[in-house]
Amino acid sequence: MSVRRVLGAATVVCLVVGVAAVTLPRTLWKTVAASEQHYSRSADVYGYKIEQPMGWGKSYKVTLYGWGFSIALESSRTELKSVSEQRWLCDNKVLYLSLTTYRDYGSYGLDEQARAIYDFERGEMYSYGAPWSVSVGYRHTTEVEFNEVLQRLKNGCYQ
Repeated sequence: MSVRRVLGAATVVCLVVGVAAVTLPRTLWKTVAASEQHYSRSADVYGYKIEQPMGWGKSYKVTLYGWGFSIALESSRTELKSVSEQRWLCDNKVLYLSLTTYRDYGSYGLDEQARAIYDFERGEMYSYGAPWSVSVGYRHTTEVEFNEVLQRLKNGCYQ
């Protein structure tokens, strides 16, 4: 076997390993929490799942999905420590999530609470303290606004 073939084979192996090292942690996700509900008039489901990339804890994504849609809320440089609370409200049409996270700001990090409300019927989302952003039907609120929306939902949905 010639030296050129050995070097060529070694180069190919290095390239494959390098590409895998970069792409696999971003593509192999493990589900750490999930919940689904059934639409009343069909066999379709809607719900959410929270995933972390395998081998890399400083990232997570929340995926909200249903009939004909999927929204991925991705968070980098933020470690998901736990799902503090998950609750379905308004006849299981509205999801409330509270996540305990550790956010890396470079020179320091902080434990934070990310909270989100998603109305599967209206397509509306509210969040407070969350490290993600979404453009469609999304409102990042103040803590007071978020708590008002949550209290309204707990007291009987939209009145």
